[in-house]
Amino acid sequence: MNAIALLKADHRTVQDLFDKLDQLEGQGRDKAKKALVEKLVRELSVHSAIEEELFYPEVKLGIPDCAGEILKSLEEHGVMKWELYAISSMEPDDDRYDAKLAVLRDATLHHIDEEENELFPRVKEAFDLAKLNQLGVALERAKKTAPTRAHPRAPDEPPANFVANLGAGVVDRARDAARAMMRRGERGASATRTSGTRSTAARPERPEAGRSTAGARRERSETGGRSPRAKAPRATARRAKGAHRAPAR
Repeated sequence: MNAIALLKADHRTVQDLFDKLDQLEGQGRDKAKKALVEKLVRELSVHSAIEEELFYPEVKLGIPDCAGEILKSLEEHGVMKWELYAISSMEPDDDRYDAKLAVLRDATLHHIDEEENELFPRVKEAFDLAKLNQLGVALERAKKTAPTRAHPRAPDEPPANFVANLGAGVVDRARDAARAMMRRGERGASATRTSGTRSTAARPERPEAGRSTAGARRERSETGGRSPRAKAPRATARRAKGAHRAPAR
């Protein structure tokens, strides 16, 4: 995949996430919104980082009169990063959550429109296919280590952003792994509790076998090993025999 195709695919992913956010409704909306926003933060953070590290510097070098457009793009990235940074620390029911999300949406879609209709055509005209493919491979590789969260205070141009993004990427991905592990644990615990509740509700009531057995043992001990049922007929027979002999006196 060449560089332009890769970046456009990122744009489609981001637009799809915004569309899904617009369509949310009903119960569970806040939970679904938070999950979509987390994906949006990741996608935009990675995309911005690889553009700033590799794509924009190559464009500035290969098309010197695009320098002004690149600087404008960096400023637009800055606006997006600050909104991403703020939203990441908020909950969907916060007063400004939706307002910040709307500003992020407008800024991002405007940025996408400018890149695809103004910058990308110039890049395709200036760079041959081999150059675009080579750049695409480098961008794909950079995605694997890029930061997954917004860092608006970090430098956005080489060489400083290489170092900053490398460190931020390690920290972000460690946090992502820890958060994913915690969520798997919470889901497992919830599933266990639910399973236990269902099992208890479905189990029929039974007599306490332990107590019945213990009682039977005590009764057998008191009757010399014979069960109470075996003792009863003998006692009845003796009483009947005694009653039969009584008239002989």
